[in-house]
Amino acid sequence: MVQQAVNQNAIQPPANLLEQIQLARIEERYSDIAELIPEENRGKVFHELLFPTIITIRDIENQKDSNKEWMSQILKWRDIDKEGIKRSNSLGWHSRINMHTREEFIPMGQQFLLQATEVGRRMGLDESAEPVIVSMWANVSPYGATNRHHTHPGTFLSLAYYVQAPPGCGKICFTDPRAEANVLIPPFAMDKPRATEALHEVFYDPIPGRCVMFPSWLGHDVLPNLTQMQGDDGLRISVSANIFFTVRIGKGKMPVKSGHDPMGLLTRDGEIIKGKGILDL
Repeated sequence: MVQQAVNQNAIQPPANLLEQIQLARIEERYSDIAELIPEENRGKVFHELLFPTIITIRDIENQKDSNKEWMSQILKWRDIDKEGIKRSNSLGWHSRINMHTREEFIPMGQQFLLQATEVGRRMGLDESAEPVIVSMWANVSPYGATNRHHTHPGTFLSLAYYVQAPPGCGKICFTDPRAEANVLIPPFAMDKPRATEALHEVFYDPIPGRCVMFPSWLGHDVLPNLTQMQGDDGLRISVSANIFFTVRIGKGKMPVKSGHDPMGLLTRDGEIIKGKGILDL
């Protein structure tokens, strides 16, 4: 079924007239639709936003106590596995990506899945499509640490959650994925804030207890940590995860490098489904 775009700012005709317009659309009687447009709407300009990029924000409850405990566990993990792994991180520590299967972090993962469930509803996904975490990891970023521009291929949703964020520790930046939109930039007014839909990059503050969830294909990077705070207080500590809405069932298992095996999926009920990568069930 093809859905018709609707002018949200237009004066909506009464229900019986809407039914007439819908029937005329189905039967492609376009001249009849022209006759049915309310006179109050003629001569006005209406704007429609198509192909939106949905970014979802959620501030978890009891963030101070939860983050205190999670920070302690993350730093303990870092001290045990000092090498971690290398991905987009520069100078910072990147944990192995099986964080969601570690008992101490399951409640954190469940918080992310609650948010992903709402994203699924907003997108109109089938009710049977349950979100599951396929990989999750911690980032500990000292002074100067940054994350290069990247995407998260092979998954639906990704996120950034902030455990600790001192002043000046660096924001996350999302860039317009439409390369064509940057070929020729119109003369925007210099003395006015640009409309959100006209931005080519958007920055989000690293607020502790906040989860910023976005489509995995959306390119992003993280600015350097330039805080003046010293020691552990100056660390930007964040968590990222990748979320699927269905489980891939396959016959083979791809070999992975040490530390890059997520070791399972975490469901909303707290169940860990063991396997490798996107699971073989």
